[in-house]
Amino acid sequence: MPIILIVDDPGILLETQRTFLHRNGFLLVPVAGGEESLRLAREKKPDLIVLDAAKSSPEGLETCSRFKSDPQLQGIPLVIVGSLRDRQAAKLAGAEGFVPRPVTQASLLSQVRRFVTASERANSRLPVGFKVTCRTGDEGFVAFSRDLSSTGMFLKSSRPPSKGSFMLLSFVLPGERPVPIETEAEVIRVVLPDPSMRLTAGTGLRFTTLAAEIKIEIGRFVRAGEASA
Repeated sequence: MPIILIVDDPGILLETQRTFLHRNGFLLVPVAGGEESLRLAREKKPDLIVLDAAKSSPEGLETCSRFKSDPQLQGIPLVIVGSLRDRQAAKLAGAEGFVPRPVTQASLLSQVRRFVTASERANSRLPVGFKVTCRTGDEGFVAFSRDLSSTGMFLKSSRPPSKGSFMLLSFVLPGERPVPIETEAEVIRVVLPDPSMRLTAGTGLRFTTLAAEIKIEIGRFVRAGEASA
């Protein structure tokens, strides 16, 4: 179940909205701001951070900036909840998404689903920038990855294919002994460009024909990368 870290104010979401997200397949973890929120984010490795931009204090936006300047956390998508006048400040602080008050279930779920899907991602993901050769039908193109796990990867692309389609991927896992990898992958997530927010457009992929020994190699690569971070 994807984890959403709720930062600054445990009451940022009404109980009905928390229940709504839980029923849609998300686990919510509330935490106060400051160092505790950074520590818990490193420990839990959430799929998404939702942060309150307090009207009476810049602390919420400062916390956002701290997340985005931390090498271990800056890759986690962050959504700020605030008044409409906070939108530009949220963007400047590094937030990828914004939910205006009053929060509605539709606006909340829409933002959440831009970044995570309600399917479990049990495997660790490592930020990477591989060149990946892709083929869909008769069309071939080159893209670059944003992150990698033993079960899939996210490809950056301004024109992502449709959800549910399949692609053939070819890339090389770097190391002392580079490992060439070829696999089919299913498109399970599509992130469209959003000119109002800094959001990486692209495609979330699930490997479907990856050999067991290659999956083990990728797992080792990801764990080694996390250990050296």
